[in-house]
Amino acid sequence: MQSATSVRHLYPEFASAKRSGICLSHHSRDVVEPAETAALMEFGPVRTEWASISDIHRAELQSDYFMVHPRSMRTAGLALIEAVSAGCVALAPSERLWDFPELVVPELDFATFDELVALLRELEADPERAHRCQREQQTRVQEWCYSNPAHNLEALHESFLSSRATPRRQHRAETCACVRSVGERTALRVARRMGGTDGGLAERGIPPAARGRAPKPRGLRRRAVRLD
Repeated sequence: MQSATSVRHLYPEFASAKRSGICLSHHSRDVVEPAETAALMEFGPVRTEWASISDIHRAELQSDYFMVHPRSMRTAGLALIEAVSAGCVALAPSERLWDFPELVVPELDFATFDELVALLRELEADPERAHRCQREQQTRVQEWCYSNPAHNLEALHESFLSSRATPRRQHRAETCACVRSVGERTALRVARRMGGTDGGLAERGIPPAARGRAPKPRGLRRRAVRLD
């Protein structure tokens, strides 16, 4: 079974690599300004060059932080999951994430670039805090992406094994559903030919989903073919 450290397992050659600096998210590269890049270099190299997913993973495995710029377009947060799995502290404004915003623990949230720089200085001055935040993010990734899905699959499998479902019962249920659908369509056609309205159809017990346009009577279809 995989875990929240899967990216590290994929690249064992980086297992003992010394970490430093920041890996920018894909969309952050397009909005970061040269002066901001220079400011970020206070905390080590700023990695922005890659051509493939593997390159991004290698950049993350060598970085202390993974950063989403405050002006970056909104993202799903999947990149943060990969970064946490690679061992980075994921830094992103919660408002820039439309999914998995809980990955950004409150003490790591920021809204502006100046707030990001201040946060980085705090983390650099307190490595234990940075490690604690990374462990908390990693625990959440482990639960959401691995432990909980695995538990749900096991529960579903056990439920299926303990159920009384058989191929014969499945076939019977499908046949009943087909017969019911045909009956509803037939009742609809009859009601339409008799000039029924939606109100009248409701009184006859025809469900709204089955009140579509009825096909033309067969005689009218033949006449339309002759006119063409």
